Amino acid sequence: MTIQLSVFTKPWADTIEAVVDRMVRLGVQGIELPIRPGYQVAPDNVAQTLPRAVKVLEGKGLKIFSVAAPLDDAIITACGEAGIPLVRTMVGFDLGKKSAKAAIAEARARYDQLIRCSTGPASASASRTIPATRSAAPWACCT
Repeated sequence: MTIQLSVFTKPWADTIEAVVDRMVRLGVQGIELPIRPGYQVAPDNVAQTLPRAVKVLEGKGLKIFSVAAPLDDAIITACGEAGIPLVRTMVGFDLGKKSAKAAIAEARARYDQLIRCSTGPASASASRTIPATRSAAPWACCT
């Protein structure tokens, strides 16, 4: 088995080209890209900037193994269209605005929505099936 190395690039908020050049020098095969304001790809421009980031990496023989991002529809759709198989997320909350229990309940509801979106309803045999009416793209129902 070949092990591939990926680096989370959050420490570097410079251009995607500079990040990619640094990763090439490190000798890794790819990155985990943060999708956050102030970085190479931000949530408000993901549809335009993520495809460009993928092309820049591919041009140097690298790929985006995953992204670290909120689970919003535009990000999930852009990742699906770009062939990025993993969106890593975490529950964040401000205790001044809501309790930890409320934040976790909201996150669980979103995860449940995404599970239904990607797998369809559970059948009587407890296996998951994909609805025949759903698009072939697993992220398509998120928009």
